[in-house]
Amino acid sequence: MLSRRHFRIKVMQALYAFTQAGDDRLDVAERSLRKSFDKMYDLYIHLISFILETADFAQQRMEESKNKFFPTEEDLNPNTRFVDNRVIRSISGNPAFRKQYDRLKINWSDERELVRRHWIAFRDSEEMQQYLQSGKDGLENDRNILKVYIRDHMAASDSLRYFYEEQDIHWADDFDTMLGMVLKTVKSFGEAGEDFPPVLIHEDEGVDEMKEFIIPLFRKTIVNGEEYGKLIAQQARNWEFDRIAVLDVILMKMAICELVQFSSIPVKVTINEYIEISKGYSTAKSRVFINGMLDKLLETLKESKMIRKTGRGLLDS
Repeated sequence: MLSRRHFRIKVMQALYAFTQAGDDRLDVAERSLRKSFDKMYDLYIHLISFILETADFAQQRMEESKNKFFPTEEDLNPNTRFVDNRVIRSISGNPAFRKQYDRLKINWSDERELVRRHWIAFRDSEEMQQYLQSGKDGLENDRNILKVYIRDHMAASDSLRYFYEEQDIHWADDFDTMLGMVLKTVKSFGEAGEDFPPVLIHEDEGVDEMKEFIIPLFRKTIVNGEEYGKLIAQQARNWEFDRIAVLDVILMKMAICELVQFSSIPVKVTINEYIEISKGYSTAKSRVFINGMLDKLLETLKESKMIRKTGRGLLDS
């Protein structure tokens, strides 16, 4: 499962877009938020397809080498361990995955150079050579080499990251998260005896989080935005409220909303999460400002008894 931090970031982005658009159509904004999650899972499928395309490219190169005028022994009898990788073959032949692949109309024909560069770099790596030459052959080895490819090659590739950012601007933030989910899929393959890794392609995936956390956080932050804005303004005595960065205000409103409206989420978790998010999305000065403001706001909310947590120890901070 995805972490709630990523959900919070998605809500933050949607709130920012809603604020900047100046449109009060909450239903339209919610549809846009839901769509952003759908696109996130599309990226997951797309990243898996890149791994499959790498294997397909490797196989095509082997066939081309066999048809040389003067093929070598290696050309005629290539090492097919990677193209026959059990995890890759299982995913490639799975009807559920193919359905998603076809729905997205994924086509790598215009990106052959990108695939070629990745395959050559991976093929020549020490880990790949060890995999190909190892006397051991089994599912564990097949999983391990894919983990290396995902973790050390795909995750470190600026060109691949840029390619996906060009496809969809939101995928820039989703890239690492969904690549992590691909890695988790590979790691878990075969552990429960299933015929296919448990990929996130089911229609009900994420429904509970959407219903119980994501949409309520989005709605309640907007509906109570004016009240939360006043609380922030009262604490920002040395700042003019309208001069505080929009994103900083959104993060603080979300934090207040979570503290007040979500009774089962510990106070400490909420405060830490929004401070961490601010580190990635605010300036250095903003981070310090948000940190201090959240401390003040927490004390105010406690004193006014606006925070009501249902579990033991959830109010501790």
